[in-house]
Amino acid sequence: MNDQNPSISIVTVCYNSAATIAETVQSVRDQTYSRLEHLIIDGNSKDTTVEIVKKVSQGSPHKTQIVSESDRGMYDAMRKGIAMATSDVVAILNSDDCLASNDTIANIAAAFSSDIEVLIGDVTMEDGTHPGRPVRFYSAANFRPQNLRRGIMPPHAGFYARRELFERLGSYDPSYRLAGDFELMIRFFLKYPCRFKHFPEVVARMKMGGASNQGIGSRIRLNQEVLRALNQHGFPSNWFKLLSKIPGKLLQYVIRPSRTRAGRS
Repeated sequence: MNDQNPSISIVTVCYNSAATIAETVQSVRDQTYSRLEHLIIDGNSKDTTVEIVKKVSQGSPHKTQIVSESDRGMYDAMRKGIAMATSDVVAILNSDDCLASNDTIANIAAAFSSDIEVLIGDVTMEDGTHPGRPVRFYSAANFRPQNLRRGIMPPHAGFYARRELFERLGSYDPSYRLAGDFELMIRFFLKYPCRFKHFPEVVARMKMGGASNQGIGSRIRLNQEVLRALNQHGFPSNWFKLLSKIPGKLLQYVIRPSRTRAGRS
């Protein structure tokens, strides 16, 4: 690869996301980095999601593609987006998440070097009733690949990987409903260890919730899939190991990022 900072593709998957998609798309449109494309993969929404996306992205300085068709779930949609991506680096930004500042992608691109395959930034999570007020700080600072054996993964919204990794190691597995991102990280970090680095800035703001956080039932199903993924790839674990991650997750609700680390608007 040459010395030029890498081009970056952001993939946003959505379905009936009219309430939140405008802010997500706007946060990508406002990026100062020029080597950027945005791929919006809609699951044939029944509300006004597609119309909002078209309106907000109109006139964007970045290459934008919109696909709206039925799929087999969010990980199938992510696969489609990654297959469409043309950039050196790919990231997922969900339809209720936003990039932390207008310079986020420029800062990430500048931090990539030729020996880095994955860059992982930090994420703040907000209560949807109080926009802009973080209630959880999800950092990748202490992430180690062995943490995955306990069900601990770095923040998916802060995960930026070279596209060739997806081509070599495979994309998201649509047979998973809730833990497809975890299964992919087992392959990228444990089974076929990549060269990664922590990027010490908040790169995304997430709203609390999501498919894997809808009550105790979804959390049980999520962890069942986590165990399935570990066993599938030869890293057997158990419920006791998964429960040992709880104290660390609780600390994320106490530690707050500094103003500088939270990014600049």
